[in-house]
Amino acid sequence: MFQTSVARYFGIAILLLGTAMIIPTMVAFAARSSAAGNFTFSVAITLFCGAGFVLLGSGGRRDIDFRSTLLLVFLWWATAPVFGALPFWLDGWSLVDGYFEAVSALTTTGATLRSGESNVDHAGQIWRAVLQWIGGLSTLAIAASIFIRPAFVGGDALQPSYSGGERRSPVHAIVVAVRALSGVYTLISLVAFCALLAAGAPLFDAGVLALSTVASGGMAPHAEGMAAYVGSVTTLLIPFVILSGASFIMIDRAMRGRLRGVKDTETPVYLVFILFLALGIWLLSGPADAAGIKSSLFNAASLFSTNGVTIGEQPGLVIALVTVIIGGSAVSTAGGLKILRWVVIMRRTQTEVRRLVMPNAVFGPRSTSNELGVWMHFLVFTMTLGLLTLGLTAGGHSLEISAAGAVGALANAGPVVTLSQQGADGYQVFEQPSLRAMLSAAMITGRLEGVAALMLINKTFWRG
Repeated sequence: MFQTSVARYFGIAILLLGTAMIIPTMVAFAARSSAAGNFTFSVAITLFCGAGFVLLGSGGRRDIDFRSTLLLVFLWWATAPVFGALPFWLDGWSLVDGYFEAVSALTTTGATLRSGESNVDHAGQIWRAVLQWIGGLSTLAIAASIFIRPAFVGGDALQPSYSGGERRSPVHAIVVAVRALSGVYTLISLVAFCALLAAGAPLFDAGVLALSTVASGGMAPHAEGMAAYVGSVTTLLIPFVILSGASFIMIDRAMRGRLRGVKDTETPVYLVFILFLALGIWLLSGPADAAGIKSSLFNAASLFSTNGVTIGEQPGLVIALVTVIIGGSAVSTAGGLKILRWVVIMRRTQTEVRRLVMPNAVFGPRSTSNELGVWMHFLVFTMTLGLLTLGLTAGGHSLEISAAGAVGALANAGPVVTLSQQGADGYQVFEQPSLRAMLSAAMITGRLEGVAALMLINKTFWRG
């Protein structure tokens, strides 16, 4: 491995993180908040450490192999929150709680240990939103350059021009993906911000909602959550909630006018799933009236995109948990197993059922190649989910809140925990530091993808 090169690229990422921290610092100074000093010190420490890593890796090669790139990705998700947590720690948070909050923001999980009036600090909120936005772009770039490989998501995955493939440098592919996707990602965020302003949302709220929604972070800056936004604000949010779970490869191609000849099996399924779920929520919410259509559509899109926040009549917990486990598109800011993998699983299930009915029939070649990685990911995801639920119940919590907390963390859809009977205050219910540390690890695992996380603990992978 090229350790010095890994240090160099990691240092560059930390420098960018420290630069982004200037935004909440300016907000804190503008509001004359006591947090201004904390953020200023955090910026200085982050930039200093980032520069140190860059100098440490200044003599390394620019191109690194797949194993080193995977290590770099792991360092980003697991170590960058240490710098992101500095303002929280300086504000008096414990080590575990501050790290939990930063991990939740960077992985766009949307879980928070603060709620109501205690969650109205503007500098802290804008920092969470900025972390979510950065985490969303990181998710897009890593998925498009590394996890879009057929071995991870099946043979039907749409391969972008900046995908690393098997021969190109994976870390170079990440850099190219960031450059390619940052434009459309930023544009959608700006359009969402302007639309929310036009709908009457306050300036600060519009900024936080735009950054968080496009990143599928599920964050509402008001003390009352999304319930505080009625009328045109939530209506205008619906298309951006849908876009956050859609394939950004297709969005980028559509904006460039390059959709001709592109085979996309994922987006139609994603949109149909949203419509069917919205219809089901609408019919199950009681008297079916026109007023419930908007909230049903918003909730369906929010769950599939793993934003996780809901408005109006709340959907059932089981429906919500199953939906966020399914997740959004493969190259999106959404969490979960992803639609494309479920398409592969459903096709294989259909084939096997047909063979049970007609065992001597000939069905032709396999409908999907490279599906072993899909089943491995499914197995790792379900086993991790089961172990995490078991660990939370062993901590003295009911099966309902444990399952909701485990799914919310692993599928990066934290707000769904509030749909359970004991989860009104969110992840505050898990008071033990050991459980919060476990949930932090689950959020990181959700962003690493199951197979990649399995590689990191495989000795053969590092020796081969």
